[in-house]
Amino acid sequence: MGTNLVKMIPFLNKEGKRAAATKFFGTYLAAGSIAGASGLPVFGYTASALAAILKAMQSDDDWPEELKDMDPDVYFRTIFLPEKLGDVTIGGISVADILDSGPLNALTGMAIAERIGLNDLWGRDTKETKSTREGMLNYLSEKAGPSVSLALTVGDALDAYAVGDYAKVLDKLSPAVIRNVRFAMRLGEEGIKDSSGKTVIPPEKISTINVLGQAIGFRPAISARMADVGFKLMSAEQKIKNERTELLTAAKIQARRIADGKDVSEKDMEKLQEKINKFENTHPDYEIEDLDEIIDADLEKRDESRLGVSVDDHNARFTDKPLYYLEKRIERENAKR
Repeated sequence: MGTNLVKMIPFLNKEGKRAAATKFFGTYLAAGSIAGASGLPVFGYTASALAAILKAMQSDDDWPEELKDMDPDVYFRTIFLPEKLGDVTIGGISVADILDSGPLNALTGMAIAERIGLNDLWGRDTKETKSTREGMLNYLSEKAGPSVSLALTVGDALDAYAVGDYAKVLDKLSPAVIRNVRFAMRLGEEGIKDSSGKTVIPPEKISTINVLGQAIGFRPAISARMADVGFKLMSAEQKIKNERTELLTAAKIQARRIADGKDVSEKDMEKLQEKINKFENTHPDYEIEDLDEIIDADLEKRDESRLGVSVDDHNARFTDKPLYYLEKRIERENAKR
């Protein structure tokens, strides 16, 4: 794609521009005609770039964010298309569905576009992480190869076994061929369920082609859409929560420095308050309420802790003696000086 893009630009190439353009746009049109708009190469990046431009053109920077600002890809596919074209049908099939995931998904009910689309050429969406460290670990585990992936799968299977979810154990440890057949049998017996296990489409509504498609690795299109939308929406909310937690942590650190008698400049305090105000304006439903009480509770918890361990009625039975003798050791160390 990159090579053909460069070759079709007149100033960067003298010959073969038409052939390069044919290949470049041919790939785009082929992907779009089969996998829909969501299957176009770099569709997600393009949607995000356009949303950023529109956001920058708004007169009020503190305008509350909506889904179109947080995840333009999901907004376009789940709100914009259904609102504009959801009521228009061709042969009983929504035009919005055809444009979104392509005609094969719409006609067969199988998640074909998700398997052949080119939107994730440079990587798939990853889970929203709480810290940079956690994000780096997730990235490294994804790029570490099949050995690490297999080890993590075995770990998931062991966790499932510990809680008695034996079906999940078999799903995790079975080869793909057997796993797909198991999923197909379950689809025919239990229907389509959401991530919480609630049935959304009963088994009698499941077509034979969906069962057969699942047996060869193509899950129902509606299952793929539910999983994708649920993942994106949860990630969007988690990102907001992570930002809120980061601001609270920064406020607690400032308060601890002040309590320890260390200087905190008014400029730093004002800068943090501006960040909090901007966050609350952008996400009014996640307002940081009772900040002073949160800080007081944190300082009180720190004062009442013993050597960094919060002792309460539940853990005092096994924490008291180790901490007692460690405190005595610290007293002896201080007595030496």
